[in-house]
Amino acid sequence: AIGSAVSAWALFAELSSLRRLEVTRVGSGFQPPRLPDTFWNSVNGARNLETLVIGGNGNLPGLGRLNPRQLPHLRHVDLTARSFEQDRGVDLTDRGTWRFLAGLLALERLTVSLSEGAAQAAMNDFFVPNGRTATRLVALHIKRGNAVGSTIAALLATTTGLRELTLYWEGNDDEGTRLDAVPTTLRTVAFCNGDTRQSIIALERRGVLDRLARLRDLRSVRLDVDNDADDATFAKVLGVLTEASPRLRDVSVTRPMATPASPIVLRIPSINQAVSWRFEVWVWWRVTAADDAAAAAEVSRKTQHAMDAGESAGGQ
Repeated sequence: AIGSAVSAWALFAELSSLRRLEVTRVGSGFQPPRLPDTFWNSVNGARNLETLVIGGNGNLPGLGRLNPRQLPHLRHVDLTARSFEQDRGVDLTDRGTWRFLAGLLALERLTVSLSEGAAQAAMNDFFVPNGRTATRLVALHIKRGNAVGSTIAALLATTTGLRELTLYWEGNDDEGTRLDAVPTTLRTVAFCNGDTRQSIIALERRGVLDRLARLRDLRSVRLDVDNDADDATFAKVLGVLTEASPRLRDVSVTRPMATPASPIVLRIPSINQAVSWRFEVWVWWRVTAADDAAAAAEVSRKTQHAMDAGESAGGQ
């Protein structure tokens, strides 16, 4: 990882053995960020690179100078900035950036911040129907940005093989529409607070819960938003998700104001059986048959131990 020290640029020469490159805090104050030619030339020669992280405190140029054919193993790209005020970094309105990303043969994981302009540029060259790179994405993390819900929905519709999705929520009325065309292959979904604080109840009211109910392969949900849910709300959320996603195993939440009642036992009509969820360290865990068997075995073991101890005491 290279920080903001200008002298570090002299290090860029031979990077052919590098597997991970992280460049952050590029530019500071009113000084325009600048990446020297040696940086771009060296990255183009990093044929074994698997992870690339580029962020900055100012607006950086696009990635059109990089040659995707020279980076055949690049699987993970993170272009979000490292700024306390807002996400700024690589120019994501630049079509050259998205053409570079679309040309990466091994790309599986992408993290970006999307303004409406950046999202439109992305849809021109990367998130296109039946696009090779978009359909191959396994994980997509969309951080802060002002792209509208319908744009994000159209973008997600092209990621037909996606398994992991993170969205930041800004409190707009149309944000539930982001999930209108979400791929049914999703296994992990996370919702995080953006600049405007959101809550579990707000997400439920905006139709997020109903849209998640379409995802039958869902395994894990993370609600990294304000936790204003009471026991009844938790029961509703867990009930809808349990009914819809038989493989769901955990629902993570931020620290609740009060410890919820646990376990929650739900009667699921579609499978005609009760399902229990227990709460441990900010996570709701689904109680499986194996968990029940293990608990029963532990009770049996303790009971037998007590009986043996009683018999031993009686014999004396």
